[in-house]
Amino acid sequence: MATNIKDYSTTQSSNTSLNTISVAEGMLPSNLNNAIRALMKNTRDWFNDAQWIEYGDGSGAYTSAYVSGTAFTINGANVTSVYHAGRRIKVIASTPGTIYGTISSSSFSTNTTVNITWDSGSLSNEAITNIFIGILSKTNNSLPTELISNAQVATDANIDATKLGTGVITNTEFNYLNGVSSAIQTQFDAKQATITGGATTIATDNLTVNRALASDGSGKVAVSDVTATELGYLDTVSSNIQTQLNAKQPLDADLTAIAALSPTDNNVIVGNGSAWVAESGSTARTSLGLGTISTQASSNVSISGGTVTGLGEPSANSDASTKSYVDQAVAGLRTRIIAEAATTGNINLSNALEAGDAIDGVTLVEGDRVLVKDQTDTTANGLYLAVAGGAGAASRDPQYDTIAELSGQMIVVNQGSVNDNKIFLCTTDSDGSLGSTAITYTVITPSNSGTVTSITAGTNLSGGTITSSGTINLADASTSVKGAASFSSANFAASSGVITIKDLGVAAAEIQADAVITDKILNSNVTTAKIADLNVTEGKIADNAITLAKMASGTDGNIISYDTSGNPVAVATGSSGQVLTSAGAGAVPTFSDAAGGGTDWQTVKTSGFTAVAGEGYFCNTTSAAFTATLPAGTLGDEVSLVDYAGTFDTNNLTVAPNGSEKIQGVAASLTVSIERAGLTLVYTDATQGWLLKDK
Repeated sequence: MATNIKDYSTTQSSNTSLNTISVAEGMLPSNLNNAIRALMKNTRDWFNDAQWIEYGDGSGAYTSAYVSGTAFTINGANVTSVYHAGRRIKVIASTPGTIYGTISSSSFSTNTTVNITWDSGSLSNEAITNIFIGILSKTNNSLPTELISNAQVATDANIDATKLGTGVITNTEFNYLNGVSSAIQTQFDAKQATITGGATTIATDNLTVNRALASDGSGKVAVSDVTATELGYLDTVSSNIQTQLNAKQPLDADLTAIAALSPTDNNVIVGNGSAWVAESGSTARTSLGLGTISTQASSNVSISGGTVTGLGEPSANSDASTKSYVDQAVAGLRTRIIAEAATTGNINLSNALEAGDAIDGVTLVEGDRVLVKDQTDTTANGLYLAVAGGAGAASRDPQYDTIAELSGQMIVVNQGSVNDNKIFLCTTDSDGSLGSTAITYTVITPSNSGTVTSITAGTNLSGGTITSSGTINLADASTSVKGAASFSSANFAASSGVITIKDLGVAAAEIQADAVITDKILNSNVTTAKIADLNVTEGKIADNAITLAKMASGTDGNIISYDTSGNPVAVATGSSGQVLTSAGAGAVPTFSDAAGGGTDWQTVKTSGFTAVAGEGYFCNTTSAAFTATLPAGTLGDEVSLVDYAGTFDTNNLTVAPNGSEKIQGVAASLTVSIERAGLTLVYTDATQGWLLKDK
């Protein structure tokens, strides 16, 4: 089918169709007029862009194939003489659209491989729609002579140096001009002339290295006996050297002797009658007659900083005491410590003790003391001070930041929902190490927790020792809990003094036959968790008792069916317009498109889209060509496409396959370039893919 000049065959008899119009022998007379009009259109289309040729083999276009972003092949033909280096090229494909470039090289082996340097963009791994080459080739002899002037030479054109002047200048010589910023002769004229006078020796001969320069008897530059190193010693000299030397200390034997001593830490320089020596503290004290510090008067000893070690246990009132002695004495004087709040669980110490945070219902203020007693890492327990809001991690209370200071302390909690007025004792031994020893606390005030082993008269509980057959009367004399054997954590839960029955806590054995009647059950209180599996039988449910409101929620649009075991299953929601189709016994029915329902036509498309099986599309390419991508095909699927505005001939519609599927048996896109064309494609199988049903 010839739809463009490039499709015309050089064999006259082979031209039997023109833009889908039959011009074969026996054609309709009206086809002659239509064919002439089509020929005129094709000729005008070519004229509109006559600088480009869509090259073919004379009987049809060559088949091209993608190789890379900068290369493609022309299958089975050697056309390197046409696709030669330097020739301009234009390629049209779906993803890059229309891109331009210059052929960098071409070669032939079975196929012609063409390499391109693109002006911008690159090819994508998809079918190439059209390939055009510039109308002028390197062998073209129709260029007029004496036509090219400076104006026709591109700004970035590379002209070989041998083409300049007489052609004797080489490219290397020509490139010496690179970097010249002004007239060369002017620069030559500004340079140093031949050196004369006293500096001629420097210009002609090398001087002795590392010597100071001086003038010789002839006034020429020469080297002196002074080396460059010696001359450097004059650096930073600020006045007459001899004057400075005369003002310095003469050589002295005592100073020399002292300078020779080793500067040992804590030594003292003393004279022994014949020489200067360095002696340690104890030796120097003896040499100087100072004795030991214990013999010094109180007015002679002043200690600022540092420590005093080696002290024994004090016995007199004026004796100094060690820290350990004081700590032991203070330990016996400890009293209660007030904390504003205490934790009830593990907290994040990096940000949970800031002003404004809540601990056990207490809103903290900066400086509040908080008892941290429930950390997962028990070494982090202890007393902390709340910090300002946003300050981050809190620090331990400086009064209680060692194990010895925490051990045995009693902390009274001032506020809290759980810990208000409770007293906690630190049970950690005092010989531990902070950071490695677990810090533990126990409550020593009455609380609502613990184990009751006996009952004393006068409390809200009455009776003697609790036995399996005893009765515990609560504060409400009308309420009692009997049968201690059944009163266990498995069946009951206690919170804030209220005893409740746990889920599934009442077994069948605890309920008399026919004891649970409708009046004994609160509305909406029988939940799934309260009913054992398979225990609600048909006999337990009254007729018409299960309404839609009593059924579990489902998914919008689902229908309930049954599997082969008789269990209810949900039928997946279908799409709008689909019908429920039975799959026979043993299979859940499904929603599918109704057979013979006709084409579901969609609103006008003006840009690329992916089609859906069973739908038809009005395609308006007035603004620009675009691509309609077919769906993944299933046997019998159909898609219809119609030229809405009659512009397919100027802005083509490209029909692209889904992935690796085929169209008309070929894994490539289909270009629709016929004005007012309408087509329907139907999917067959993987071999042929989508076939044209209507053309």
